[in-house]
Amino acid sequence: LGPGCVTPKGAPIPTQPDSGGFSVSFVGGQWIYEFPVSFTIDHDTQGVIDAVLHVNMFESFRWKDENKSGFLPKIFDVTPTSFEPVQRFGANSFEVKLSPAAG
Repeated sequence: LGPGCVTPKGAPIPTQPDSGGFSVSFVGGQWIYEFPVSFTIDHDTQGVIDAVLHVNMFESFRWKDENKSGFLPKIFDVTPTSFEPVQRFGANSFEVKLSPAAG
């Protein structure tokens, strides 16, 4: 999910709008992530500072396997009218690091 991502009609959407410190919302037909960041910048710092966002996406999309005809274990099964229940949708955690710009 990110700028420009559009959710097709009927596609699974997050049932929990926040996880891993992020919140997600659907604005103007697009999904956006929002997250709080708090850091102090020394006013005596010279030069450019990089802010790098590390996001933990390990198993960020999880669902509950259902034992239905034609469904396979460990596969997110979708039919034209339904899908297996989504249990997790989105980042697990994030970290922001500040450092002098490279190069």
